[in-house]
Amino acid sequence: MIAALGIADTDRKENAFTVCVCDEGQLADTQADAYVVLTASDEGFAQALRTIGARNPAIGHPGYGLMPPIGHIATVVAEVTVSGVLLQALALAAGEKPAAARINVEHVVLHMIMPLVSAHSVGINNSAVIPPSLTTYPLGIVPCADGQVGAYQAVPTEWPRFCTMIGRDDIVDSWPTVAARRENGASIWEAAESWFRSHTVADVVRLAQEAGLPYAPVLPLDALAKSAYLHRRGAIAVDSGIGLRPGAPFCVENLETDAVSYSSREAVREAIFSALPTPVAGPLAGLVVVEVTQHWAGPLTARFLADYGALVIKCEPTGGDFWRVTGSLGGEGVSWTFEPINLGKGSMVVNLKDASDRALLNALLGACDISVENLSQGARERGGLAFQDISALNPGIMAVSLPGYEVEGPLAALRGMGWSFEVAS
Repeated sequence: MIAALGIADTDRKENAFTVCVCDEGQLADTQADAYVVLTASDEGFAQALRTIGARNPAIGHPGYGLMPPIGHIATVVAEVTVSGVLLQALALAAGEKPAAARINVEHVVLHMIMPLVSAHSVGINNSAVIPPSLTTYPLGIVPCADGQVGAYQAVPTEWPRFCTMIGRDDIVDSWPTVAARRENGASIWEAAESWFRSHTVADVVRLAQEAGLPYAPVLPLDALAKSAYLHRRGAIAVDSGIGLRPGAPFCVENLETDAVSYSSREAVREAIFSALPTPVAGPLAGLVVVEVTQHWAGPLTARFLADYGALVIKCEPTGGDFWRVTGSLGGEGVSWTFEPINLGKGSMVVNLKDASDRALLNALLGACDISVENLSQGARERGGLAFQDISALNPGIMAVSLPGYEVEGPLAALRGMGWSFEVAS
């Protein structure tokens, strides 16, 4: 990371980057390069539980039982800490001495609880689905002719596409709501079983992807460990003492280009700052981020940047990010899956298939400092959001891409979500 960011210098012993992580009130190491302060309290955890219970009465209990295990909390706090350190490293690379990053552990826990509540709401623990499906509608690991696939069709618009794929358009109106489908999971499996068992894994995944359903093959346990792509990019490393071990979870690459900056860059930036509310104060103040993302990973990445003061513009497809219509609170018009990871952003509709919308997006990309996308390979290339396309518009841009699986290899073209990736791994 130090080498990639260009922050190594002769004053830093052996190019070491020292990080001090401490609880609030502890004496910090004044010689460290980066500081992260963790704050939490018993009252804060209790408030998180009360908040979950109050906002989700349908769960039937006040949040207890949804609290993630302490080990999971520690892991996520560590990941957020690394994010804070990386942002401070970027400030160092720019010649500035960053302020300490402050992480409210209670807020982190609250964000972790949200997906668990979402899972309960779609019936992971309450469905009538019986084996051989290993979980429930709308999530399931189901058997095919020669293996298993992870089947995912939680979004309401995916249900009719699922029915068409299995040749059962006649059942679309039988269970018109998520609640109805949750309660009749066994009947849905009965309608779909013969279709799945008569198709190979490869055919099911191909047909599902063509239908816009994020299915994935259930891979052998050692498949990812043997991935040449993951070894080549350093995500998996080989240690002579312990064998396989995880490597860096990200890859930083630089691309030299002869492109010139977008001609109207400054005018577009001025219009952006005039049109949107002033972001929160922070070390990234003055930076413009354009995100073309949905669901979780991409929006949360941009949310962190907004938390640190960047002005973030979220570009959503016609109809909006599909998480806007999941986890909605009755009568409130608010989604507790969408809201927490999209706070502090501006938002606009961009149809990547429309020429005028594409021209507008290109203007934003040409004027921004950072872009974030988590599209599938095909959508990324069709939308002109591959790194070589973006850098041609803006040679100084930092482009962040979160591909579902790989950028090359047999899984590169698959679209997916968290469930799909967990199934594959």
